[in-house]
Amino acid sequence: MATLYGVTPSQKLGEDFRFKDGSYSSFGWDINFLDLPVYRADTKEEFLMDAAFLVSTIVTGGWQSGLRYAGSKLESDQ
Repeated sequence: MATLYGVTPSQKLGEDFRFKDGSYSSFGWDINFLDLPVYRADTKEEFLMDAAFLVSTIVTGGWQSGLRYAGSKLESDQ
């Protein structure tokens, strides 16, 4: 994808940048129309740390602990 609403992948944007209309998704419709909680990581490092913690939680505490950890990382837009 070359641009999204005129923004190129390597373009630096200010802190106050917001998409004016539409969503930042490549889908034509809002994939989260039920407003379900979603996982968001601000950086690749944060994502990798969360993935490592999830795996270690599953290994040491079982799949129930993994579900509990994953649930604690979900965010809602409300």
